[in-house]
Amino acid sequence: EFSSASEPVANPEADVSGMQLVLHHGPSAEVPVIEPMAEGKMKIRWLLPEGAKSTTVKLRRVGSQNWYLCGGAAIPEPATETVAVGLEEGIEYEATTAFLINGRWCSESEVSRPACIGAKKLPGIPEAPKEPRLIVLSEQSGQMRVKWQPVTLVPALIGCTVRMRRVGARTWQYVHPTTWTLVPKDEGFVPSPATEVNVVGIPPGVRYEAMIAFRNKLGQGPFSAASEVACIGKPVPNPMRCTYCYNDYDLQHAEYNRDPEHFWCPVCRFRHMDPFNAVAEPYGMLLCHIVVRPNIAFSLDLPDLKAWRKEDQSIWMRMTRVNSDTCAQIWPKRLRFEANGSEVFLIKEPEEGHVRRDVPMNISAGLKPGINTISISIEDDYPAGFVMSLVRTQAMTAQQIAAATPQCNEDAAKDRVMSLLRDTWATPVDNEEEEEITCVISNKLKLRCPLSFERVEIPVRGEQCMHLQCFGLAAYLESNMKMRAMNNRWTCPVCSCVLRPQDLRIDCYVEKVLSETPSHVDEVLIMQDGSYRIIEEAPADPQAAAAQREKAEREAREAAKAAAAAEAEGEVTEMYQTIADGDERKRKAQLQPTVQKTLTKRQRLRRRERQRALHADGASDNDSDPVAE
Repeated sequence: EFSSASEPVANPEADVSGMQLVLHHGPSAEVPVIEPMAEGKMKIRWLLPEGAKSTTVKLRRVGSQNWYLCGGAAIPEPATETVAVGLEEGIEYEATTAFLINGRWCSESEVSRPACIGAKKLPGIPEAPKEPRLIVLSEQSGQMRVKWQPVTLVPALIGCTVRMRRVGARTWQYVHPTTWTLVPKDEGFVPSPATEVNVVGIPPGVRYEAMIAFRNKLGQGPFSAASEVACIGKPVPNPMRCTYCYNDYDLQHAEYNRDPEHFWCPVCRFRHMDPFNAVAEPYGMLLCHIVVRPNIAFSLDLPDLKAWRKEDQSIWMRMTRVNSDTCAQIWPKRLRFEANGSEVFLIKEPEEGHVRRDVPMNISAGLKPGINTISISIEDDYPAGFVMSLVRTQAMTAQQIAAATPQCNEDAAKDRVMSLLRDTWATPVDNEEEEEITCVISNKLKLRCPLSFERVEIPVRGEQCMHLQCFGLAAYLESNMKMRAMNNRWTCPVCSCVLRPQDLRIDCYVEKVLSETPSHVDEVLIMQDGSYRIIEEAPADPQAAAAQREKAEREAREAAKAAAAAEAEGEVTEMYQTIADGDERKRKAQLQPTVQKTLTKRQRLRRRERQRALHADGASDNDSDPVAE
């Protein structure tokens, strides 16, 4: 007779007189079981039927139609498990078994439940692969091999798109899938399971880099990072003559499409970038490197770092663009600088609507004496257009820079002033016949600095400046030192030209004029013979001028006495400015120099018409008996 019914689920506390329902998780005679293991391995277990002499185990990816035999042969009895190797992580696999019984193979079992090593990969387009390797095969035939590591994809990988370009170029060329040559457009992909391609027709002496992108049934994914640079033979140099140091500088892959007459090599530009942190000579330039790849790693040996710190010296990182004719500091969109595994500084992309102030970065605090491991990562649309440097600098004050400013002796400075005013003396005052307008500078020299609005103490002017006006050396240096926007520094306050400390010249002629004129004089006239005249002493009558000076001095003494007396009595007095009469104003207006220029015929005709109209209006207003026209 049958026993009583069991509990509906497995219950260890059930009555021992009945039966228990036990859930079976192991293999059965019909279905094997797959157990994931580490490092691309899976264990397949099964139950061996009675009389079975051998077992075949087949494995496949879920969704694939192709099976492969585990171990490559049948597994003899009494084995009930095997291990499959070389499997891909994130991919689901399934298995089936078949047994040899009585000399005949029975039909295959049902397919097992899927199993996956690690997290299951979801279907999608491929992600950016790891950067490929670029290998030079033959210098004679111009061949390079692009090699990459395949990855597991869902859906499966069907091909790889390969592209290459010259280092520094802005456009890519694609590898043709049949001719293996470089073409300007994407003509297709290299089909799987290929993991390399030999590119032909590569010119010697040119450095190349490569990228790859994987493709499956859902589409093509993003391209990888650029590979290491490779070149067939020795790279061809790209020299350009620096107009400052007159040495040839190899631009390598970088482009420079500006005027060659204004080319400064990056070394000279880094040396003059920040005069307040001057490069220590002769070995202050620790590194100067034109960027090739966005990720840079190198070692920097600094055995004398402690001694440099005692001398108040620092190490700075400076960066700029190769295709530029200025010494401005320019960072890429984003840059991360690490030293010895720690972040030293980070340059972030400016927010929308904001302007970033690019200044060099002091990296001394992140370095140590001895070997330093440096890692730099750059994010920019065109990293190959940048050049970077590490420099050892000495802090400089405005007084130290002023002491090193060269002088232009009095005779040379006087000749310079005369050359600047040559066009002024040659231009006629009233030229009714000339058609063109000629502008010349004024021969009026202002003795007040346009920066400090005080009387100049040490007058300076740029060596290439074409104006008469000078400005104060101390005020110019102090204003630039306090300016936070470093790339806006070193601009002439008169003509707005680039004017660095090495371009300044102390004008001894103007210095003499300042020493020989009273402190209240603000302007003088430079005469044609090189002499000068104070504007307040310019009247033609010397006796009238002397009388005027005596009167002014007498009034000044009386005003001073009155102010002293009022101050002693505790009263407040007001000082009034004396206004010259109409004749004196006219006389001073005639003495003030103006920019002489000739007018065209049309301008002269319009001026005469306006004068006639004004004369006619004045005559009609003064006439008591107007006559109708």
